[in-house]
Amino acid sequence: MADFEIYVKFSQDFPKVKAGLLLPDKKTVVTGHKNGLVVESDIFTGKYSILDDCHFEITTVTYSPNQEILVGCHNGLIYIFPLKDPSQKRIIQEPGFSKVSRVWRIVWLDPDTFFMSSNYGVLMAFKRNRDKTWDSAPLSGHAPSAIFGLGMSNDGLLVSGDYRGKIIVRDVKRPDNQLLDQSKIQSGIQGVAWYSRSTFAVVDRGGRIHVFESIEGGSQWRPVYETDTATSWGESIHITSDGNTIYAGTQTELIQFDLDTQQMLQTHADDIRAIFSDTDNVYIITAKEVSSLPRKKIVIPAQVISYQYAKVSLIGHTGVGKSTLCSNLVNKTTDGLESTFGKRIWVKEIETAEGLPRRRVILHDHGGQETVLGTFLPFLTDSDIILVFFKQTDFGTFESALHILDELSEIASKRTKIFLVKTFIDQKMGDIDSGMIRSLIDSKRIVDCLEVDARDVNKVAEVSAGIMSKISWDNAKTMIESQYVDGIMRTIPSLQETGSTVVSVDKIKQSFEELVHIPIFKTHLKFLLQNLSTQGIIEYYPDIMDSVIINDEHYNVLRTEIPIYVRNKHGLVRIEEIHNKFSPKEYVDIIDKIYLAYDISVENDGLRIFPGKLGTEGITVIEPYKSLLKSAQAEYSGYSLQKIRIGRLFDTLSELKMSCIAASQTGGLFAWETNACIYFFLESSTDAIAGDYMKITYYIGGEKPNTCDRLRREFTVMLDRFYGLQIELPGVDKKKERRKYIFDVALTFAGEQRPYAKKLAELIRKSGLVVFYDDYEQATIWGKDLSVFFQEVYYKQSRWCIMHISKAYVSKKWPALEAQNAIARQIEQFGNYILPVTFDETEIPGLPTQIARQDGTKKTPEEIAMLFLEKFEKEP
Repeated sequence: MADFEIYVKFSQDFPKVKAGLLLPDKKTVVTGHKNGLVVESDIFTGKYSILDDCHFEITTVTYSPNQEILVGCHNGLIYIFPLKDPSQKRIIQEPGFSKVSRVWRIVWLDPDTFFMSSNYGVLMAFKRNRDKTWDSAPLSGHAPSAIFGLGMSNDGLLVSGDYRGKIIVRDVKRPDNQLLDQSKIQSGIQGVAWYSRSTFAVVDRGGRIHVFESIEGGSQWRPVYETDTATSWGESIHITSDGNTIYAGTQTELIQFDLDTQQMLQTHADDIRAIFSDTDNVYIITAKEVSSLPRKKIVIPAQVISYQYAKVSLIGHTGVGKSTLCSNLVNKTTDGLESTFGKRIWVKEIETAEGLPRRRVILHDHGGQETVLGTFLPFLTDSDIILVFFKQTDFGTFESALHILDELSEIASKRTKIFLVKTFIDQKMGDIDSGMIRSLIDSKRIVDCLEVDARDVNKVAEVSAGIMSKISWDNAKTMIESQYVDGIMRTIPSLQETGSTVVSVDKIKQSFEELVHIPIFKTHLKFLLQNLSTQGIIEYYPDIMDSVIINDEHYNVLRTEIPIYVRNKHGLVRIEEIHNKFSPKEYVDIIDKIYLAYDISVENDGLRIFPGKLGTEGITVIEPYKSLLKSAQAEYSGYSLQKIRIGRLFDTLSELKMSCIAASQTGGLFAWETNACIYFFLESSTDAIAGDYMKITYYIGGEKPNTCDRLRREFTVMLDRFYGLQIELPGVDKKKERRKYIFDVALTFAGEQRPYAKKLAELIRKSGLVVFYDDYEQATIWGKDLSVFFQEVYYKQSRWCIMHISKAYVSKKWPALEAQNAIARQIEQFGNYILPVTFDETEIPGLPTQIARQDGTKKTPEEIAMLFLEKFEKEP
């Protein structure tokens, strides 16, 4: 990085920086490292000091308005401490046990409120109470996609972006966290930055910068520019305080984008983690150093020419007239028209006035077989206009249209204009109540209901004019005209002529350079391919695979036939069954990857679960699980009434390596062999006290109590993260749902006291509590670094620690290490952690002598167990 002035350079042996921030005084930076270190560095002297060591990989470090450092970790741990006194550390969220607990980004609203993003669309608001405890509540909208981008404007606008490219803007100063806008780009979002209320920018996984500006009185934002020159994965983004320049960091460069001239400059830098700026300089934190670069304007090159295009998607039940309308719109005839399998693309050129760029409308005509409709919806989200078709003579097609509208309301951009289209209007008899359509318009679920006889060219022209008048060309997508665009438009047909249908990006690059005789940068090629995919010329999913599908009829047919086959299998089918039924395997694998990536299906080892194709009836609990669950008591959770979306539970249970035994649209049976299993079902319910709510009933049983208890903890965390705050259900004892730690108690002892400790562990365990006793965890311990493992157990994972104190205890290596970690926890939480049981007069260094003890030479394990259980009931 020869262009940068280096301020702090960590040694090669120092753990990599994962997150960082520049403190307001511009003299120091705070960095979070892969091994859990939190380090403060002076950017002028290069000297640094360790503020804290949490021993876990850090993913985010932020600075609160109260001058506190807030740290978020890969395993879900969140903690905070005053910058001036790191010893006053407080845990806000304990480590979790699965991907749903991971912390990705944190931003502050005010001194006592911050927002945290995680996997599966989990976005949590944390609020500090007067007693310094924290409450949390979820915000919905991104499920089930991990949220890697999070940014807060100065006036309380929160923008969140997930790895599927969905962007949501909320006003979090309002009590209801009002959703203002939502958008969609073609790649996963890695970072977000605001400038005032008018502009925000995101950087995606490909390193591209997407710029959004406000419209509609500052309550909506439109995309106004997208860069295309990055060479690697995007990591961070920053907008200067004057709003003139955007800086994005990737794994290989710093990208400068000047908003006024819309020009870019790239400077090599390795693995940028965070970016900051002042009037004269831009500062970057990389994995190994902190450095700066002077701010400069970029020289403007010659202007480029572009054309605009709009995406119009047509969807609805088969036979409603979508293809007929498209054919008449584009060709003014329906001769030779056949039903659409998969997707068909139609291109309509629009006449424009002199001096305006050329314009075209890309019509995406989706096949309408009932079983297939749901598999197309994720690909409609970036449409400018969506037309949902139904027959006026068939109420079933209208019900299907209403279902599509429900789904689109959660995934489509607010700028997308949705119309109903009523066909077969030439029939005398109608089956649809006009009042229902009027209510859809009044509630703004649709813009209007268009009526068309798709066979009448004049009527089609009227509808076409109505649709075109609703396209906002100021916000339309832009295709750059260049020798590269011209070359790729020649390369794709040439490959198709050779019979190629699935082609790697490298092959396209090679063919392009052989045909056009100019080199093309691979990143720019991918950008152009994504643009062509949006237009429907090809299909390209860069986040899923590095190949392009050139429009192929057999592939389109499979997109129809596979969902029908899955429906006939009631939504549960093994991938090898699909391979045996359909060919070629390459196409089947592509469709499988797309379905998994867009949450149309869930991977459960070799099984595929299709939530939308599952039956609606209850499931049958088979043996041996029925016997394992017979003695289990029903447990309940209640949440505000909402649409039952069960796919996230299937996904998370599958991520925990649980096998799906049976599933429906409202419930499931999952198991870790016979060690532990869970049967659950969701239903809408009502109660005179609680009112209308969603009720979740579940049974957990198995041969391994510890495993069952772990499953209970995991499941209750999932429910709260996915469905919100629990409501009080009359007659339901919530004591069972307490779970902040993995173990209720950990026992630490020397070998001489093992018989005593073993008996004590057995007695406590029989009461249903979770005990850490090393013999119980041999499978877990096997292969572990014990110094790290025991630190986790005795410092973080246990509610209490019973310490068997003796002369042998202080003289041995492992008990001494366990005691060291337990004492650190005792100090941190101001006592009430270590419960000493003594066997002689030995004192433990660091353990205050005034802590009350029990005498193990006078009290039996049975008596100590009774005392502990009494304490547990009083202080759970």
